[in-house]
Amino acid sequence: MKNTPPPFASTPSTSTSLEVDWLLPAALPSLGFDALPQREKKHARTRLGLLDALVERLDEHRLDGIAVKDLANDVGVSPATVFNHFANKGELLTYFIVLWGIEVGLLTRRLVHAEELVLPAIAALFEHTAAHVAAHPSVMLEIIAHQARMPLNPTLPSITRAERLLRFGRIPGVLEQPSGGLEVVLPRLIARAMENGELPPHTDVTQMTVALASTFLGVPLLLGRAQPEAVGACYSAQIALIWTGARASPG
Repeated sequence: MKNTPPPFASTPSTSTSLEVDWLLPAALPSLGFDALPQREKKHARTRLGLLDALVERLDEHRLDGIAVKDLANDVGVSPATVFNHFANKGELLTYFIVLWGIEVGLLTRRLVHAEELVLPAIAALFEHTAAHVAAHPSVMLEIIAHQARMPLNPTLPSITRAERLLRFGRIPGVLEQPSGGLEVVLPRLIARAMENGELPPHTDVTQMTVALASTFLGVPLLLGRAQPEAVGACYSAQIALIWTGARASPG
C-alpha cells in the first residue's frame, strides 16, 4: 500500500461501550475496485493521488511551503480540480487522518480475531505507527500540528467504497470499517481487554485512552525529528509502563 496514512488522536471519547461488530470478522466485499464504474474509480484515484503527492512532498518541505499547483502537477490535474476535492491543504491532512483510522481499525480487528487478545493488537498499532514515523517523520509532525488546529467537532470527509478498495484492497470489513481515530479505536479495545481479563475490570477507560494517546503523540513529538528510528523502542517501553501501572492500580 503506497504512503499509508499516518496516525492521529483527537479528544478521547468518554464512552465505555464496545461495538462488538467492529471487532468481529466481516464479509469480503462482493466487488473489487476494477469492477466499479469508471467515474467512481477516477474520483478515488484523484483524491488518493493528491494525498500521496502531499505525503511525498512533506518528506522534503513544510506544509506551508507546498503549493497546490505542485500537487496538481504531480497528479496530472488542474489546480481547479484539486479545489473541487479539497478546499485547502488542511483538508488533505484531515483526509489523511480519516484513512489512517480505517487502516488501524482493520489492523486491530484482524489481530484481535486471530489471537483473541487485545493488548498485542494495541502494541501492533503502535509498532505500525512507529514504522511510519521512521519512514516519514515530518509527516507525523505536520499531523500533530494540524490536530492542534482542528476544531473540537470537525466535519470529517466520508470515504467512498472506491477509495476504500483502492487504498486497502478487497479485504474483509473494508467497506464497513468505521473511520474514527484513536478516540474511537482505543476505548473499544480497552473495553474488550477488560472483558477478557487482560486489564483489570476497574480500569478507567477514559484515563487509559488519555495515557495511550498521550504516548502515541508525545513520543514522536519529542523524538520524531532528531531520532525517528527510536520511536518504536520508546513506544514499547512506555506501553509496558502503562500496563504495569494499570495492573497495580487498586480497584
